[in-house]
Amino acid sequence: LAAGESAPAADGFLWLTTDVVADNVEPETGTKLYPGGGATEGAAYDQDTNTLTLTDFSGPTLNLIAREMGSGFKIVVNGTNTLKCVRVYGGTHGGALTIEGTGTLTINNSADTAYYAGIDLRGEGVETALAIGAEVTLHVTGRDGSGAVSVAPAPTDSKPITWSGTLSNGQ
Repeated sequence: LAAGESAPAADGFLWLTTDVVADNVEPETGTKLYPGGGATEGAAYDQDTNTLTLTDFSGPTLNLIAREMGSGFKIVVNGTNTLKCVRVYGGTHGGALTIEGTGTLTINNSADTAYYAGIDLRGEGVETALAIGAEVTLHVTGRDGSGAVSVAPAPTDSKPITWSGTLSNGQ
């Protein structure tokens, strides 16, 4: 972790799931990546660096649900990857997300009836920010009538979304 970044909380969790869950509820089915260091084809979590690496991962029906993963939580994208939704809950331990790498990540939440934005960061009283690296390509589509990305609440003195890569809303 870089200086000033926090690691995941002991009671945090990271899942790939088709479950629709409330803000603080752990999914019941899917692949649990943290705690326990789980992995599935094309997706592996490294607790030492607080990084989920996606390599040609195909999950167009999967929600990535992260709870209290700390301010240093990263997704590194290699190759071509798909997810349905990314939800990051801060709890008491940090709700920031950095997406970087040299690949493409497509998040398409347009047909969902439970979640709205393709990327949804909920600070719940802690730092909330989304950073997109210079070499990653990110395509995000939210549910019809909703935004592609939601960052709430963000501190009033911060820049809740920063990017130097390519960001599109899926249109």
